[in-house]
Amino acid sequence: MSSTKRLQQLAKGQASTLRSGTSQHSAVQALQNVLYFLGFGKALRWEQYGADGYYGPATAAAVRQFCRRNDLPGIGKEVTPAIAQKLLQRYESLDELQQLYADLQAGRIVQAYYQGSPYTIAVGALQTLLNELGMGSLLKWAQYGADGLYGPATARALAQFARQQRLSADGKALTLPLAQRIIDLLSPFYGPQWATTNVLASPGPSENLLTTFSGTQFMGKKVTANKHFLPALTRVNDYARQSGVKLYITSSFRPTSHVNGAIVKPATFSNHMIGHAIDMNLVYGSEATFLNSQALAQPVLPPPADAFIQAIRQDPVLRWGGDFKTRDVVHIDDNAYHRDPGGLASQLRGYSAAVAR
Repeated sequence: MSSTKRLQQLAKGQASTLRSGTSQHSAVQALQNVLYFLGFGKALRWEQYGADGYYGPATAAAVRQFCRRNDLPGIGKEVTPAIAQKLLQRYESLDELQQLYADLQAGRIVQAYYQGSPYTIAVGALQTLLNELGMGSLLKWAQYGADGLYGPATARALAQFARQQRLSADGKALTLPLAQRIIDLLSPFYGPQWATTNVLASPGPSENLLTTFSGTQFMGKKVTANKHFLPALTRVNDYARQSGVKLYITSSFRPTSHVNGAIVKPATFSNHMIGHAIDMNLVYGSEATFLNSQALAQPVLPPPADAFIQAIRQDPVLRWGGDFKTRDVVHIDDNAYHRDPGGLASQLRGYSAAVAR
């Protein structure tokens, strides 16, 4: 997703209000990308214009729809600090809402959402959404945030939410009706296409190739991946468990080659852009020692990290970015883009033309 820095400045009153007809094209592009991912692509006339940087009638229509859905004053011709703040709030929770929606659609609620669950990304998503619904004090949000640990605090928060909604649940596990209720309460704040803004369509009959992946050894950001990459991710999870490490995900699928703060300059067309790559840090040991890009670039790695990297190297398909000519030690992929340059490359080009701006 595109940069939100300009919107953050606006929300804090550190930048001027964006108005229809402004010449601040890069700021408008950031706004348009955020509105697209929030589900307002149809109002933006995205397929025709994309993020063109011009604050015209289409962008105004999208802003106006967002304001109406979030009970904000405005007719769409300007983005005030209050509107920017709410845009960022919804944007920050979008990954988590899409995570819960995808898990509900795929039948993964019972598997991942229960007290003691090892699926920290899924649990973190639930905690974030419960906080959005006013359960922050019970979650001890100020102290723990979305830590991904489904303990007594998360159970109490979910139980209280169930009581408020007059649904039967003790909070020790997320039920299907509760999951659906959370989605029903939060989705009206987003645009009509909110659930599908991270969807990669196949070039043939309409089939969504992107999905989410949850692994017992995965934490950090939501993993969005091509369905054909899931077997490889399952092996990555197995290697991590056997080596005694966890992967803190920082990036997976992305529809653009623009990545703020990237350690290595992203390729114009890459495995990330077809959902066949992840970027990660490693965590190991009882004290949860964190290995970032600097630590993973060292010639000698701690035994658990070294065992994991060696397992990736020995896999017949997977690649570790530390072995690339331009080292990218936080990167793992299966080289799908270059193994199938005809099919996947054409698929990527078609998708990028419509979405990646």
